[in-house]
Amino acid sequence: MSGNTTATYNSFELNKTFDKKYFGAELSATAQEAYERDSSFWQTTRTEPLTQKEIRFIRYKDSVYTATHTKAYLDSIDALINKLNWKKITFLGQNLHNHEKGTTWVLPSIFSLYQPIQFGGTRINPDVYYDKVYKSRKSISFHADLSYGLRNKDINGSVRVVRMYNPFNRGFFTVSAGREFNAIFSGDAWINQLKRSNVYLNSGIGIGHGLELLNGLFLYTDFDINFRRSVSNYKTNSQVDSLLGDILEDNQAIPFDPYNAVYGKVRLQYTPGQNISGSRGKKLSWDQNGRHSIRCGEKASGMFLKVKLILIIWNLGLNRKLI
Repeated sequence: MSGNTTATYNSFELNKTFDKKYFGAELSATAQEAYERDSSFWQTTRTEPLTQKEIRFIRYKDSVYTATHTKAYLDSIDALINKLNWKKITFLGQNLHNHEKGTTWVLPSIFSLYQPIQFGGTRINPDVYYDKVYKSRKSISFHADLSYGLRNKDINGSVRVVRMYNPFNRGFFTVSAGREFNAIFSGDAWINQLKRSNVYLNSGIGIGHGLELLNGLFLYTDFDINFRRSVSNYKTNSQVDSLLGDILEDNQAIPFDPYNAVYGKVRLQYTPGQNISGSRGKKLSWDQNGRHSIRCGEKASGMFLKVKLILIIWNLGLNRKLI
């Protein structure tokens, strides 16, 4: 692929001096009105007339865009995504998308519902995700990952809501709550990770917030309250002890007094040398190698690694036993 660009300059000011901070990280910015101008405006404004080849290309490009953004086409894409079949129902899970409302549902498959190898026995695990993107590019998402234990008749899992209120500066806040089994020693040997003595029950609630303060400089804050309990009173499968007793020694949950833990964390993350370009309410970021990512609630078309300076400036944890 090859091409050329013709730029016309006028009204020169020679030997003009600029302030040291005049040229920032923004390479270009396109106003929304530029996409809404008709052809008559560009004919009177354009200093270099288009060639017949350029006109044919623009018409072709516009026709493809128009065809792929008609209601009939988008409805057909939704119908393809939403169509039920045995693979989705059994193994893959079902997506339900509505382009007019900007909503997406992700529903679990039958296979993923059944979790036989869990602490306390088999669990039924419906995992549901919902996402809505507004025309302003603000968004809200909801994720419920819940499970029901057949032996102990208990409900575990987590619920998380994320609201992006500023798509340009990536401002968002989160609210979460959960009740799940955690490892006492998460970095222990793999054989110890299988033992009941390495498991406790953690219930908690949390809130979080993130925002780009300056170009490439992000501030993240989190606050969590956890309620930690022993699982020594849970019913377990005695057949596991008889079959693996020689391998999993001391395979019983540890009783301990319940206690609470409060955590607060502030994280400052900076990506140096990041250039930006803004258009259509989106913010595109370039690193120094010219690679870019889209930061507006849309998924990036490609993944890449960037060097980031991460500074933990506050991390507070408090433990308190219940009276």
